[in-house]
Order: sequence, then C-alpha cells, then structure tokens
Amino acid sequence: MMIRVERAILHICEMNAGTMIWSDKELDITDTNIYLYITAQVTKVINSSNKKRAEFMSNSGCKVALADYKKGEIGFIALSCQIAKRIYDGMAGYEKAGGMDVVIAEVEIQGGKYIVILNLDRKTGYVHNVIDNGNTISINTALLPNNQTVKEFAVINEDDFGIEYASKTYPIDGERVDVMSELVLECENVSVSSKQADTSIKKLIRKVSTDALRSNVKLKDTMQNIITAQSGSKDKTYSLDTISANIFESYGEKKEFVDMAIGAGLVTDGDDKLPIDDYTVKKANEKVKVITDNGFEIKFPHGLYADCFETERDSDGAIRIVLKGISSLDVK
Repeated sequence: MMIRVERAILHICEMNAGTMIWSDKELDITDTNIYLYITAQVTKVINSSNKKRAEFMSNSGCKVALADYKKGEIGFIALSCQIAKRIYDGMAGYEKAGGMDVVIAEVEIQGGKYIVILNLDRKTGYVHNVIDNGNTISINTALLPNNQTVKEFAVINEDDFGIEYASKTYPIDGERVDVMSELVLECENVSVSSKQADTSIKKLIRKVSTDALRSNVKLKDTMQNIITAQSGSKDKTYSLDTISANIFESYGEKKEFVDMAIGAGLVTDGDDKLPIDDYTVKKANEKVKVITDNGFEIKFPHGLYADCFETERDSDGAIRIVLKGISSLDVK
C-alpha cells in the first residue's frame, strides 16, 4: 500500500499541568527519521484490525472544521489546533490523564487524501521537543526498535468524510465516555471493528455448527478464496450470505447463523457486507488453532487440515487427535 505523508504537526497535551503546548510550525518531513516515523505510525493504524467505521453527525464541529479546510478557509495548522483542542478538552475531565502527544497528519493513500489523528503514548526512544514555538520529534535510533503504540487514532477521508477510528473509554463524571467518537469526532453509526467481526463470526459458527472445528476451517478457506477471487479489487466484499453458503449445508443452520449475525449487529439492514478487511483476513485465518480442555494447543496452516489432521472419538467419549504426514519433530 502506497502511503505518502504530505504534512504533519505535533501538539503536546500536558494534562497534569493543565496546559497545552501548541505548535505553529509543521514537522520537518524532509528529515528522513521523522518522515519514516510518521509513515510507520500511519501504516500501523491503516492496517489495524481494531478500527471501526463511522459517520460524522450533522452538527459535528470537527466535520465543520474539515469542510472549512477543504474549502481553503482555514489552513492545516489551524485545523490541527482545533482537533488537538478537542482532544485536550475531552480528556480534561479524566483525573488520571497524563501527557499526550497528538500528531495530526495529511497523507495520500492509494491516491486519496486523508487526515490522520494519532494520540501517541510516550516511550524512551521517542522524545518531543519545543523549539521556537515549534514542537518536533527526536528519535533516539540507539534505542530502536521503538515499540511505541498509538493509543487512539482516526483516519478521515477528505472526499466523503468517511471515518475509521479506534478509541478507548474513560471514567469522566461517573460515566464511561468515548472521548474520540463522542467529543472529538462527534460521530455515529459506528460499526464493530474488523477484529471484533471476525471473532464474532467464529463464535457464532461454534454455536450453530455440529462440527465447529471443520466449519471454522471452511471459514478460513472461504475468506482466503475471496481474497484470491477479488485480487486487484480495491473493495473486497466479505458477505454474510457467501460465508453462510460455503460453510453450512442445511437450510436450518444457514438461517440460524444469518439470523444470529444480524441480531449481533454484524451487518446492517439491507446490506450483508461484513466490516472485515483484508489485513484481518490474512492475519486471523492463516492458521488453525486447536485448544483441548486439558491445556494442549496445536497450531498449523489451515491448508494442511484436510490432509494432515483427523479427530476420532473413542468408545468412552474421549477425542483422539491424529496428525499425519509428519517426518520429524522439534521441541521449542
């Protein structure tokens, strides 16, 4: 996936001190370390299986600011300040809020323009500096690899204002508040994340199927086949009907599975497209993991299931696992 960072800026929220350290200068993305750092963080969130899809509410202040930016009525720095202030104001009611480093970037992804909001934690290898009213990032390459995580993020399409985001809830005034969606973005119609959808589908299969293991292997095959069949397409569709038709044989099982998936909110009315992306499919369905009730775990590529894995049930009800085609063993 081609990602090009066009501009980025860092604002520092010092919640303990009750202050915001604004930057009136963009990050120097001609600095190779900074450019690669921002690109790496954006790549993480684009590929995240935890992101959800949402739409701005009609009265969203964030949407208004983005529209003003798109029309050229405000600049990138002004837009970033508005977004960072929303994060600061939203987190002000959380008593345990510490320091937050907020990076706002404009990036090009596969030819489309996006505004990316990153709420970053702080690691030893990543240090923010304030120089002449311009915040910047220093990266200590001697301490790499730097496993810094993105606590929360949002990726907003500048063309249609579609949102993908991941967030946390915080205890504020006695209630759990999703600051990113409720106070920063002001969005609604939130879907489950790709990871949640994949996990939920597998749970439903276990509930419905008389042979959950075999059905879950069929699911992995189905997902991989969809990737292959739609190779080159920008919009791969993982539909509930396609999955149901390839996994279950009886009408009763198919109907029960579809009804339960609809009831769980995995698809919307009149649309059976599941919110599952390629990255999740590739990561979640490349292996079969078998866990026994006495603690054994067996993991193997799903393509070997038919030829190398069998289960038999003894007269006392115990399950016997037979692994075929093994010429050597290694203990790790």
